[in-house]
Amino acid sequence: MAHYSAGTSDKKSDETRNRIFEAAQTIIRDDGVDRLTIRKLGEACGVSAALIIQYFGSKDRLLLQVFEDDLNAEVSILNEEMKRWEALSLEDRLCALADFMFTYDDQRRDLSSHIVSWSIAWGPEGETAWQETICGLLKAIRDVIRLDGEITDRTVVRDAQMSFMANYLFILRMAFTRNLSLDETQAMVRPSLAMLTAGILASNSKI
Repeated sequence: MAHYSAGTSDKKSDETRNRIFEAAQTIIRDDGVDRLTIRKLGEACGVSAALIIQYFGSKDRLLLQVFEDDLNAEVSILNEEMKRWEALSLEDRLCALADFMFTYDDQRRDLSSHIVSWSIAWGPEGETAWQETICGLLKAIRDVIRLDGEITDRTVVRDAQMSFMANYLFILRMAFTRNLSLDETQAMVRPSLAMLTAGILASNSKI
């Protein structure tokens, strides 16, 4: 669990902030995102709604921090997992990466769906917050693409990374909207990853 500093040396203030954060995680895990309200969270922590807003800004901002905390923990696991993928082809590595990510989002479907929808609804502000939140994941995607040393050009890697992420989010939103199972979602993404792989290799051959 990440401990968020309130920008002050006041230990009590930091402890209160972390207590609110942990209570939010518990409510989301036990009851779901929709059951989390500022009022319910305040009652669980014994603090006022105004104090929660002071620390986190809004329910959406709090949910974004919970999502980021979960995601960073998952990226740490991903960084270890990808060490076993070095002998795989680029297409198989991208499929393994997509399977890993879809499994993560399927386990946290309500939170992931809320954050993705929020980042779109809030326009440029949401997009900026989203990019800051997933920076660790984006680095992991770059590492997967470069894993065997074949794809090294920065422009090719960056374009491949952004194409993979855009394709992933498109399929993820479709899966949420249609309430697809994990198996259905993973099967849907494979043809597009084959096309993406072909495009990456073609671009790389021109370098």
